[in-house]
Amino acid sequence: MNFVGPLADYDRYARSNLISKLELVFNYVQLMRRHRQRMLGKSPSTDALFVIEQSALFELLTAKKERYLNERFYRDRYAARDHMLQLDLDLQLGSKYNEREFRIHYRMGRSSFMRLWSAIKDHHAFKDPKGRKPQVNSQYQLLILLKYLGTEGDGMSNQKARAIFPSSSGSIDAMKNRVIVAIIDTLSDTSYFWPKNDERTYIASEIENEFIIPNCIGYGDGTLLPLAFKPSRPNFTDFNGRKGKYTITMFVVCDNKRRIRYYHAGWPGNVHDKRVFSTSSICNNPSKYFSTGQYLLTDSALVPRDFLIPQYKKAQGQTFLDEESEQFNTICAKPRVAVEHCIGMLKSRFPFLRDIRLRLTTKKSSFIRLQRYIRVAVVLHNLMIGYDDPNFNYDDVDNQPTTNNDFVAINPNSNMIGPTARQRLHNYLIAKDAYAVVTTR
Repeated sequence: MNFVGPLADYDRYARSNLISKLELVFNYVQLMRRHRQRMLGKSPSTDALFVIEQSALFELLTAKKERYLNERFYRDRYAARDHMLQLDLDLQLGSKYNEREFRIHYRMGRSSFMRLWSAIKDHHAFKDPKGRKPQVNSQYQLLILLKYLGTEGDGMSNQKARAIFPSSSGSIDAMKNRVIVAIIDTLSDTSYFWPKNDERTYIASEIENEFIIPNCIGYGDGTLLPLAFKPSRPNFTDFNGRKGKYTITMFVVCDNKRRIRYYHAGWPGNVHDKRVFSTSSICNNPSKYFSTGQYLLTDSALVPRDFLIPQYKKAQGQTFLDEESEQFNTICAKPRVAVEHCIGMLKSRFPFLRDIRLRLTTKKSSFIRLQRYIRVAVVLHNLMIGYDDPNFNYDDVDNQPTTNNDFVAINPNSNMIGPTARQRLHNYLIAKDAYAVVTTR
């Protein structure tokens, strides 16, 4: 209700003393009744006061039906949340999901879920800075985000999510944002980072032992992330990519274990991978990412550089590649398929990325929100690889292998554009009779 005059003062007093809307209306009705009784003996005209009183009674009846003012409603909702957590997480109490079903719904096993929750549960996002009513259990909030990331389409829209999680649509959105903040703040630096030199050397040695190719520290490729809604921006046509959908472009660099070591996302879908990569930090500051002689393998869309070796592609008007170029591409294709697997794993674990239901507008906040969802998916992707396969701790490696001296190196500081690095690798593979192996298959 909107009060005027003396009643507005009463309204401000009531709200400053944290009296609920129901109590405020009830007290207002009682006040009007007492005032009307006093007025009956003094003034024959009480019609205006009677109308105000009836209006207040109507507001009182409406307020009693309001679920947010019903204590039982909240008590039942809290009980439903606790019961849901027990059914989802505690197998001893007869969970409604077995381990496989839990993984399908929440994109990870229960043990991985508990490890993830233990890492973020003490984050300040789950605490009220004003010390008021405590938040919902952080496990419950984490389940909501994982279910959202694991759903393609509108199955976890704020309205439909209420059928799965006993919370209001506004609360569900707030809970997702809290968990995203907690995961990025707590785990981003330890799960998503560029490898240091010792680790890069180890990665290169593993790739060389398996695929002959020396000094390669990772693989790069571009992918499109479809948007469910047309961007509300003047340049929305730029987002209409080659697949007939509104998309954004993402360039991914992964290692031989399919961990994402670097990504660059946000360009409209019609922008070529070559341009996306040319604006990345890796391209513009290669000395921060590569030691002498180290490089990435990519597909033929990119331009050869001293730290970037793409596959050969046919020149304009050329029908077939020459035999040696085909052999080079064949040898490089086998290790490079790891980045295709990496992107497939990312989108399979988090189908949200196959149909992003966030609308891009002219406001910077909409783009930041989209980037935060991509970042949390990348962090969780790397984290789950570590949880599922805790194979190696690079900090504990002894006798790190050194750079392959047979492969003539050029300093990445030069950032030289040209075929030199690819030609050096081509000559190295010829010297090692690698092409003979391909020919005899």
